[in-house]
Amino acid sequence: MTPSENSVSAVLDSQITQVTVYSNQARIQRNGKVELNAQSQELVIENLPASLQTESLRVSGQGEVAVRILGVRSERQFATEAVSPQLADLEQQLENLKQEQRALGDRRKAALLNQGFVQQLSEGLVKPLSRSLSRQQISTEDTAALMVFMGDRYSNQAAEILALDGEQRELERKIKAVEQQLKQLKVVRPRESQRVVVAVAPSGSGSFELTLSYMINNASWAPIYDLDVVTAARSLTLDYLAEVKQTTGEDWTGIALTLSTAKPSLGSLPPKLKPWYVDERRPLPTARPMAMRKRSAPQVPNFDLGDATGDELEEEMFAAGAAMSAPPPTPAAPKPAEVVTASASQAGAVVTFAVGGGSDIPSDGNPHKVMLVRDKHPAQWQHIAMPKQVSFAYLQATVQNPSDGVTLLPGAANIFRDGMFVGKTQLQNTAPGQEFCLDLGIDEGIQVERELTERQVSKKLIGGQRLVTYGYRVKLTNLLETPVELKLCEQLPVSKSEKIKVRLAQVTPKIELGELGLLEWQLSLEGGEQQAVTYQFVVEHSAELSVVGLS
Repeated sequence: MTPSENSVSAVLDSQITQVTVYSNQARIQRNGKVELNAQSQELVIENLPASLQTESLRVSGQGEVAVRILGVRSERQFATEAVSPQLADLEQQLENLKQEQRALGDRRKAALLNQGFVQQLSEGLVKPLSRSLSRQQISTEDTAALMVFMGDRYSNQAAEILALDGEQRELERKIKAVEQQLKQLKVVRPRESQRVVVAVAPSGSGSFELTLSYMINNASWAPIYDLDVVTAARSLTLDYLAEVKQTTGEDWTGIALTLSTAKPSLGSLPPKLKPWYVDERRPLPTARPMAMRKRSAPQVPNFDLGDATGDELEEEMFAAGAAMSAPPPTPAAPKPAEVVTASASQAGAVVTFAVGGGSDIPSDGNPHKVMLVRDKHPAQWQHIAMPKQVSFAYLQATVQNPSDGVTLLPGAANIFRDGMFVGKTQLQNTAPGQEFCLDLGIDEGIQVERELTERQVSKKLIGGQRLVTYGYRVKLTNLLETPVELKLCEQLPVSKSEKIKVRLAQVTPKIELGELGLLEWQLSLEGGEQQAVTYQFVVEHSAELSVVGLS
């Protein structure tokens, strides 16, 4: 683009209005208004991030007059001073703190000098005072008063030094905090920047709004979830949130934010398949003597593997003439805060969340939470008890993503049960209509008791074999008022020797023995109901054989 000789330049004041964040980059849209005349102009947008992808620049606009966009170019800018007002403010804070630190250091030196002077003076007065006391040239009262005075002066200086040391430590903490902020901001807000120059040729005079968009790195978002379970109501509320982070060098203030699962950075071309070779197995070379291997060992290169709500207004007071005896107004019922969610859409495997306007995401690298979806999800509830291991039951929920819902992307989930944080889990990619399982911790509403009811060793050998019979009883009590479904898991020992045989003798209620000695009952317990499960098994082995693992 070659501007005409008659064109003039004007710096355009633009603001970020829309941002679409992808998994590892973002698309920025800026808008700015300018008054044009019939003369060709160059509109300059300055202080853009140095990491702006120049090949992604796009320009459009609309206004009161017809405008031709002649061309767009980008230029590097280098500043000797901080480009960001936040960076300049932090640098000034650091300078002020260091000046205060130097002043404190001078005060401490003066206090140390005064303390040293008092100490030297006290040491120098010992002998003269002793002689004066022995000659009765000074009274004991005057001597005591002098000693108190010197002691007070020394103590005052010591207290001042101690206070100054405390102020110094506090200043050092503040300086360190500001230096850390500066270090981070100097990475995300370097003194190098870019500017974009747009040449336009208007047909007349009038206002014109320019729209500039570009792609930029150092921005990302990841899904996270809050799962809120109310045990008594058997309800599960899923909060689908996003953690948005960016260090682009630009603060996003009051923007219309969109989050997308699309991957524009992967390019437009499919990968190419490389040949898939097969070959015959070749014998390994015979080992050579160590000395020969050392001489012929090739040199291995050394690679571097471095790494809103506001408070409600109170009701207006009654008029001044209202009777004092009138009953006080009934306070309005508290209104719960409204949770603003995003508008979700899905096209194939790509999910897009339009968060809307008013979003603030500063360029500080910290995660900022954004609410996407809040919905109650249907779930099937089940308790699991393994009394051989633990004497209580666990609550588990099988949750279904509604068929009209959005795809749940892989991400960490925080589990809250009855308002208490119980743990974290990891959700996998779950399409609408699919299910996922949640472990919700111990439920003390289910009581589990297991006891050994029988251990009998046969007195007579049958065919030279000894029989040892074991019997167990598991008592389950539902202390809740609501019915529950419970899976009870027990097991029989599994023999690793053909000389030892284990068989199930009796079981109530009846079930089939599973693989590796697993016993599983699916039970239903009404509120307050108690059930018992019993089983018996026999271990058979020769009399002279010693068996381990049964205790």
